[in-house]
Amino acid sequence: MSGRWLVATLVALSLGRHAEAQDESRRRFLFGAHAGALIPTFYGDDAPGAGSRAGFVVGLNAMRPVNAYATWDLGLSVANRGAEETSGSFSTVTRLTYVEAPVTFRFKVAGPDLLHEHERIAFHDFHVGGIGSLRLACSAETTAGGSSSSGDCDPTGTLEPSLFDLALAFGASVVVPFKGRTLLFEGRWTNGFVRVYKDYATFNRSIGLTMSVPLRSRDSF
Repeated sequence: MSGRWLVATLVALSLGRHAEAQDESRRRFLFGAHAGALIPTFYGDDAPGAGSRAGFVVGLNAMRPVNAYATWDLGLSVANRGAEETSGSFSTVTRLTYVEAPVTFRFKVAGPDLLHEHERIAFHDFHVGGIGSLRLACSAETTAGGSSSSGDCDPTGTLEPSLFDLALAFGASVVVPFKGRTLLFEGRWTNGFVRVYKDYATFNRSIGLTMSVPLRSRDSF
């Protein structure tokens, strides 16, 4: 009988410590910085031949674990998007700069959460969410007949670029341990739902690869 009580006591203590660790994890915020490359383009009925161009994203984010398997990720970024459109000898490269607020929900697949050090490279999570964007700048470079010009993407005031964008985002992440830190490499696909120009069926779309570096963690506010 005493052996059963001993086993039951050890199991209860183990479960209690595990629950306490999970509660501690849920009370913590993890702050970090992220940067990466984008391959943006346009899609839609009015952008049938749109090609991709090189873009970037850089910003800060805060993660809040919900439990051992799910985490909210809130960010604030500056992203450079756009596309290259070609028709015969006429081509236009559009560059759009946004300040973005991504909100994603991460579903952890394996390994410890990001508050604890990882020991090896491993697939970590799937994530899905949305991105709200405010346009900061819009420029275009046009090439025709061997000559080129650049300037505002709406020089005549007839295109009316949209000020806001809203996009669906989803992707997956891999963790890489590096000198006592856990780096998070993330692949993400985004699909915009607001017209780039108000009177044209042209929308943002991109794939990207970013690296997140945890900077510090702290207790809940």
